[in-house]
Amino acid sequence: TELQKTKVGVSVLVPGPTMTDLGKSTFENRPANLRNEGQAPPSGPQRPRDPVVWIDPLETGERVVRGIRNNDLFIMTHPEFKAGFKARHDAIMRACPDEPPNETRWNIIKDYGTVIYNDIYDKQKQVGPPDW
Repeated sequence: TELQKTKVGVSVLVPGPTMTDLGKSTFENRPANLRNEGQAPPSGPQRPRDPVVWIDPLETGERVVRGIRNNDLFIMTHPEFKAGFKARHDAIMRACPDEPPNETRWNIIKDYGTVIYNDIYDKQKQVGPPDW
């Protein structure tokens, strides 16, 4: 919100299952002084990484690059997220009081922050599959 009138672009990446070794490499590359005391590397059985579920890192990368180029506010890797996001959104809308808004109050608080309203949300465009 604060940077939208500058040349700095900001996107929120919400990645889904991607074929990486992030947990292992994060542990191995974290400086010793930043590790949690007694922390051991990830172990145990890994969930099977079925390519139907776990997408290729190149596909995630393509989606990220496209999102940056388009100056997208949100970058989602999996269309399967949509149902969960809609359910959450619908629950939030049901939690709003079902009564007419107080126009005087609205005119005062509408610019208080992103929870109430921000035109940056209107700028997010619909996206399709990766550009490859």
